[in-house]
Amino acid sequence: GLDGYGYSLLAIIQTLKGDDVAADDAMKEAILSEPDSLGIQTSQAFIALKRGRMDVMGTLINRLAKDQGQRTEVNYYLATLNNSAQRYAEANRAFEQSVLAEPTNYDMYVQRGNEALAIVAGGRVEDAERKYQVEVARTFYDTALIAKPESAEALSAIAIIDIIVKKNN
Repeated sequence: GLDGYGYSLLAIIQTLKGDDVAADDAMKEAILSEPDSLGIQTSQAFIALKRGRMDVMGTLINRLAKDQGQRTEVNYYLATLNNSAQRYAEANRAFEQSVLAEPTNYDMYVQRGNEALAIVAGGRVEDAERKYQVEVARTFYDTALIAKPESAEALSAIAIIDIIVKKNN
């Protein structure tokens, strides 16, 4: 049988497949097995983020930050949470802590690139700001590729940037 961490990974797989009921069932087993596991708690945060449940993710991550605030995973979620709540100073601080703890945390660089592209996609910025944010995004994706050259997320995002730049020139 699976241990708690195995059930949490199963919950993530079910979430990615779109089966929230099966994901919730697997996560219940994970929590029953190992309620204090960092891996299970960050799995819960990942699922909450995927479902757009920032309130749930915030509760989980703020609790984790009290005991595990130095960990790159915790700071990744804190940066994402604070950015979504437009608390940019806190988001930047968590980003810095995340990459200081683990400089090769390519997920953090991809997330920051995504945040810059979201500003562009919002369409409410002047041309100079749009160009700046595209370059910021490209820089973060390039950094992600240095950390993990096979990062499909970073490679896909760079292709999207190339399409955006070509379309606007």
